[in-house]
Amino acid sequence: MKKTLGLIFSIALWNSTAIAAGSACPVLNLKTLPAASCATQGSAFKTGPLSQMSYISQTPCPRQIGMRKKLQGIFKGKKEYQGKEMRRNDGVVACDYRLTPEWQKVLATKSPILRLTAPLQSTAQINHLAQAVCPKITSDDVSNVAQTGVVSVMESTRNQDAKFTFESEPLQKAGIGANLKSLFSSHKNLSVLQGQMSVVRPFTHLCEYQHNTGGSPVKLLLEGHQDNRHIAR
Repeated sequence: MKKTLGLIFSIALWNSTAIAAGSACPVLNLKTLPAASCATQGSAFKTGPLSQMSYISQTPCPRQIGMRKKLQGIFKGKKEYQGKEMRRNDGVVACDYRLTPEWQKVLATKSPILRLTAPLQSTAQINHLAQAVCPKITSDDVSNVAQTGVVSVMESTRNQDAKFTFESEPLQKAGIGANLKSLFSSHKNLSVLQGQMSVVRPFTHLCEYQHNTGGSPVKLLLEGHQDNRHIAR
């Protein structure tokens, strides 16, 4: 039976650029759109100082867009641009736990490592990941695995978009004899397992914006890349 670990991190975020409700793309305005339109690999656009996403324009930088948007702001007031997510490549984050001989006996496995993986499917997850740590696995979780195959760890959070659902990769079984021994093994004295986090595959997505510059319709494509893709702790 598949072992699943559901985890919700409660970490607050402070970003200067909003994320549209129901959308993964940042909301641009007359001030930020010029910077985003001309963002390059060497000068990427970021939504805020704590954001872990960088955006690069995939369309040509319009000439004098900064001045035109300033004039547009004077005559037309505040203007916001909602992005549409055109493509998304989900990332994967992993938590690796080194199993002691006692844990191997209880889980009836030869594997030295228990790996849990979770998909990265939103920018909210990416930003929370900057401060997140792997959940601890305790002896209480063993009973859940033995009875239902599910390990559930829940923590309160104000940001429901930052849920992480971990699932365990298959463990190498130690054999029928080991399975029988595991049924009679004591779970009370097991050490607490703390995992090491790493990004297996980074999250990327493509956002499309429509705006007018000098009266002509203009399309902007922003390619977003995860910054903390080399995290390992």
